[in-house]
Amino acid sequence: MRRRSSSPFVFAVFPMALAVLGGARGVAAQLQVPGNYPTIQAAIAAANPGDTVVVAPGTYAETLDFLGKDLTVRSSGGPLVTTIRNPSTGFVAGVTFHGGETPAARLEGFTLRDFRPAVEALGSAPTIRGNRFVDNWFWDVYVQGASAAAVIGNAFLQGRGDTLAVEFADSDGVIALNGVRDHARGGVLLLGDSQVDVHHNVIKDSGGWNFYAPAIFLDTAAAVTPLVAANVLLRNGVSAITASSGSPVVNATIRDNRFLANVGPNWSVLAASTNLGTLVFEHNLCLGPPPPVAQVGEFVRCDAGTLVLRNNVFARNVDTNAALWTLAIEAPYGPLTFENNLLHGVEQGVFHGSTALATVALASICWDITYPWNTLVGGGIAPAWCDIGPQPQGGPTNISLDPRFVDPADGDYHLLAGSPCIDAPSVGTTVTRDLDGRPRDATPDLGPYEYVGRAHWFRGAAEGGTVAKIVAQGQPGEAVFLGFATALLPAPVATPLGNLHLAAPAVLFLGSIGANGILVYPLAIPASETPVRFRTQAVVGATLTTPVDWLVGG
Repeated sequence: MRRRSSSPFVFAVFPMALAVLGGARGVAAQLQVPGNYPTIQAAIAAANPGDTVVVAPGTYAETLDFLGKDLTVRSSGGPLVTTIRNPSTGFVAGVTFHGGETPAARLEGFTLRDFRPAVEALGSAPTIRGNRFVDNWFWDVYVQGASAAAVIGNAFLQGRGDTLAVEFADSDGVIALNGVRDHARGGVLLLGDSQVDVHHNVIKDSGGWNFYAPAIFLDTAAAVTPLVAANVLLRNGVSAITASSGSPVVNATIRDNRFLANVGPNWSVLAASTNLGTLVFEHNLCLGPPPPVAQVGEFVRCDAGTLVLRNNVFARNVDTNAALWTLAIEAPYGPLTFENNLLHGVEQGVFHGSTALATVALASICWDITYPWNTLVGGGIAPAWCDIGPQPQGGPTNISLDPRFVDPADGDYHLLAGSPCIDAPSVGTTVTRDLDGRPRDATPDLGPYEYVGRAHWFRGAAEGGTVAKIVAQGQPGEAVFLGFATALLPAPVATPLGNLHLAAPAVLFLGSIGANGILVYPLAIPASETPVRFRTQAVVGATLTTPVDWLVGG
């Protein structure tokens, strides 16, 4: 059998062949601004559906209407050198989609400033990609009555006063890979019948307007279940996520997010005190701000709705307000599931007061609680198959032994070799993977992380302009290489080291595992306005590790 060639010739010829074939089929027209048309709107008026309006660098004082046409309007030089600004001093919409446009209507590569809102889509579902939003009023992007709208890869920079980055009202679609900062009314608001996937965004230093606005606001109808997944929410005010306000029943899945250093006067991560719906909150890392902080707020509050907590870390919400004994989780009346979670460095643990809906804290780790007699309180929750301490609590199925975390001072709660939580007996847990995405084995470890001997993961937010930490675990002296790519192979490829999942990875040598079984490699993250999603695998010794996603930048 002949081997497939990997020579540079193939990669050079293949795109040329595609270009020739494309030319043979014929291509849509390109309309140049200002080369063919003096304004962007004039080019849109002359264009046909499927055409592309290409805009040269410069500042364009105008408003745009796509006129119901599915066409692309893009800059040739990118958003840093191509700006569309408000031509007046009044509140006007910058770019409007009012004619039933579909995702084939695309706006790409501009800075939009001084509008209210910058983009308005009514009954239309455009694709808004790769733009910058600066100094707009009230909204940057407002979408109403849309199906399959897409807001992807944009930078939402400082707003004016009470600006919200993105609002979807009674609309379906996706909000992904955006960077949001300095927006007083937050990053995302979903209203009504909005079935939206909000994933892989970085939202930071936002919210807090009028002591009310969260970073992500879910005020959706009971018939939909939005997904909030794999986002980084950093240093936001009031709460990172609020579920329910006008809508009494909000159902949502919130998973694989990193909630870092968010502070609220009442709740810092998830506020759902009036919600009667079901919130599934799993595989999330929740770390409070480093001390001293005057008032952190509870991580999660859900009074009467159904709350499912699996595979989460809740750590570091101790504040300097001695009059407040802050709970990590407050779920007093509704059904509660609590499996494979970790509480550490919190003032109080979990309050669940409903004896009629009594639940079991299962296969979890509760360690170093400031007021240990309040680790699991309220009469409606009791531990089983947990590690609780240093002060023991619960019946004979629980242990009270040092969990042996990798580096809790740095927010790393993975387990070291020899931890008593590894393969500890547990009955009834339903988890199938750990917080990093590694499969659980036949005897799942206690807490949110599965010890597999050789693995890799990441600490911190990987915020642009900071230093992140890559961590590898293995046997002392083993060499570690990290592979990273932006895509996975269609199917894993078997190798002598294990299954390779990455497509065309770049490889970085990290060093060798230390005497404690851990290697920590600091990596400077370049400044950027939007995040990039990397897929990563490491070679530790002679083993390829399980792939781990890494959201970098923003």
